[in-house]
Amino acid sequence: NTAYKALLSSLNEVGQKRLKISQRAWTTFRDAQADFDCHHFDGGSFEGLERIGSMDQLTQARTKRLLADYKRFKEIFE
Repeated sequence: NTAYKALLSSLNEVGQKRLKISQRAWTTFRDAQADFDCHHFDGGSFEGLERIGSMDQLTQARTKRLLADYKRFKEIFE
């Protein structure tokens, strides 16, 4: 959330709009990927743990990307 907000605040109006679209698409992807990752535990006691683990891994990767984008755009516009 912090990385997203920092990036969002550093962008112009067009960039903000596109980041919001990207983030919504990423959220849809994250949820679908987590559903896939836990399908082999469908209905079992490990399903929730697998889903949480998947979502955590995907969220960490997304956060790294948002921070990298923030640094990149900050350098360009300084």
